[in-house]
Amino acid sequence: MTKPSIYDITPEKWPSAVAEMGLKSFSARQIQEWLYQKHVSTFEEMTNLAKTTRELLAETYDIPGMTVADEQLATDGTHKFAWALADGQKIESVLIPSDFESLNDRSLGVAGGGVNPKRRTLCISTQAGCAMGCTFCRTATMGLMRNLTHGEIVGQIVEVNRRIHNTIGPITNIVLMGMGEPLANYSNMVQALRTMYSPHGLKITQRKITLSTVGIAPAIKRLADEPNMHVKLALSLHAVNDEIRKTLIPMANRYPMQEIMDACRYYVEKHPRDRVTFEYLLIAGVNDRKSDADGLAKLIAHIPAKVNLIPFNPFPGNSWERPSDEVISQFSEWVHAKHIQVNIRVSRGREILAACGQLAQESSRKNVTEMSF
Repeated sequence: MTKPSIYDITPEKWPSAVAEMGLKSFSARQIQEWLYQKHVSTFEEMTNLAKTTRELLAETYDIPGMTVADEQLATDGTHKFAWALADGQKIESVLIPSDFESLNDRSLGVAGGGVNPKRRTLCISTQAGCAMGCTFCRTATMGLMRNLTHGEIVGQIVEVNRRIHNTIGPITNIVLMGMGEPLANYSNMVQALRTMYSPHGLKITQRKITLSTVGIAPAIKRLADEPNMHVKLALSLHAVNDEIRKTLIPMANRYPMQEIMDACRYYVEKHPRDRVTFEYLLIAGVNDRKSDADGLAKLIAHIPAKVNLIPFNPFPGNSWERPSDEVISQFSEWVHAKHIQVNIRVSRGREILAACGQLAQESSRKNVTEMSF
């Protein structure tokens, strides 16, 4: 009989999990630190636990590793991992180290003699596939296969940390911008966030965790009300009115622009130190005119915000086109002239289909619309 994964013990379940095994409450802290901070792959390595405790844990749980189905390294240092899950589904994560050119060795799995990247960002998935159907996103071509478990979400971070902590150092930043809509897998996603920032878990400060959503308004408000939760919020906006947005994001038919903006205002009211990052994908001839820039500035004028402009990243089978560099620069200047902070995102890993909107795995399409918020 297959034993359950110990990574599927969520933060709220750790007290009862150790109690059921007859262990002292402090064992929960010790076990989590071995799993998430010392990157062990066997219970025998948990040397500050009694031998009988290690044996009991081994009888009760597995410490599964994430199985790499494929990995690719781009010339800019971006490293894409394709993970094969236990049921055959595949998901992807993307490691984006800053200052990569300072490393002497391009292999992330081999210690180089260079300076460690100051920031090591991992883009993680929260679902196998996605039901949102965004026309500019390659993941949408898969449909939604299923939600990821707590263990599969945090497992992406654990497995990459195992590979890099002795070479370039552990993950410093997390962006929930991989495959899937995070807020459509609400419960597992929130518990995974709590493991990420727990002092006994992955110890990643909340200020370095960003959650990106297409705008499930009720779930944004629910996240704002979560106790002790203040991760950064990024909204995939991509249009300044409902008419255009519906052509890009079918979910816009369910949540109109005004409802989403109200939810964003609610989020920053609950988190007054934060700003919402509005992600705006520039697509040639669709949303890159001056009227779009003016509309964008007007739409977010009363929300503490910044704008990330993302030039469209092409992928096989999609007919959208990236605007010229001149158009991208001009659009940025139009928005900046309205006193809005704006950045043009430099897409990393485009050559290996690892950039924003390019993640997908071959799979039979399944029309699942499960949303657990």
